[in-house]
Amino acid sequence: MNRKIDLQRINELLEKYYPKSVDKTAKGVRELATKLGDLTNTLHNAKIQGKEWERYFEPLILKIVFHSLSISTIAEGQEISSKQLKGSVKIIDISSTYILTRALLETFLTLEYIYMSDIPEEEKYFRFKLWEISGLLTRQSFDPGIHPDMQQKKEEEAKEIEDIRKQIEADPFYSELNKNQKWKLNNYGLPRINSWNDLIEESRLATEFTSSTYKLFSNYAHSEFLSILQLKQSNVNINNEHAKTSAILALTIAKQVSAVVIKWLVQSFKSAEITYNTLNKDLRDLIEMWNRNATNQI
Repeated sequence: MNRKIDLQRINELLEKYYPKSVDKTAKGVRELATKLGDLTNTLHNAKIQGKEWERYFEPLILKIVFHSLSISTIAEGQEISSKQLKGSVKIIDISSTYILTRALLETFLTLEYIYMSDIPEEEKYFRFKLWEISGLLTRQSFDPGIHPDMQQKKEEEAKEIEDIRKQIEADPFYSELNKNQKWKLNNYGLPRINSWNDLIEESRLATEFTSSTYKLFSNYAHSEFLSILQLKQSNVNINNEHAKTSAILALTIAKQVSAVVIKWLVQSFKSAEITYNTLNKDLRDLIEMWNRNATNQI
C-alpha cells in the first residue's frame, strides 16, 4: 500500500526533537528535568523501603535535575553592560555551560556506577562504601575555621571513618583492589575504582560522543589552554551561530541524561512507572527518543 509522505508532520517532529532554537531546546531541558524530579519524588511519596545506603541515589538524581535547570538558564543568555559597550549586550556564558555539563555527566556516571550498573547488590554496596569513606576523608582536610561546628563534626566523623574502613577491609571485594588502590584508599580516598574515562567506556551512554564532549568540557573546568584559546577566538553574543551551537550541545546532553535516568526509574520502581504512564503520549515519545539517542539505539 502506498503511503503519502507527510512532510509537514516530519518537520514538526524534527523541530520538536531537534529544535535549532536555544530557547526551545532550553525549554525542553526544563521539561525533562522537571519530570525527572517529579518521578523521583514519587519514590518518597510511595514510602519505598530500602537500606540507608540505597537512598543516596535520590540526591544524586536531584543534583542532575539542578544542574540541568542551571544549564538551561545560562544557555538562554545573560545581559551585561558597560561604558565601553555604550549599552548592553546579551551573551551566552559557554564556559560555565560546559563546566556545569561536565559536572552533570560526572553525577550521572556516579549514579550509574553505584546504582544503575548490572552487578550484584554486594558489589554496589562495596562501591558505595568506597565513595562514602572518600567523601568523609576529604572533609577531614577542611579547616575547622570555615564553620563553627566543623571541628566537632570532624571528630565525630573520624570515628565513623575507622568503622567504615574496617567494613571495607573485611569485605570480599577488598581483596580485588591492587596495592596502589589500597594506598589511595588509606591516604586520601578512592571514590571510584575506575577512572572517568573507564566509566564512560562502560556507560550505557554513547561512548564516542560522551568521551569527546567530556574531554572538551574538562578543558574548560581546568582552564586548559584550549578553553582559553577557544574563548579568545569565539563570539559569545547570543545571536552568534557558534555560540548557539555550543549552547545546544550542552542542552542536548542534559536532555539525554534526564531521559536515561527517567527510563531507569520507570524500569526499577513501580510508583515511577505508574506516574510515567500518566504522562501525555508526546512527552513519553520524547523521553523514549532521547533515551535511544543517548544510548546509540538510533
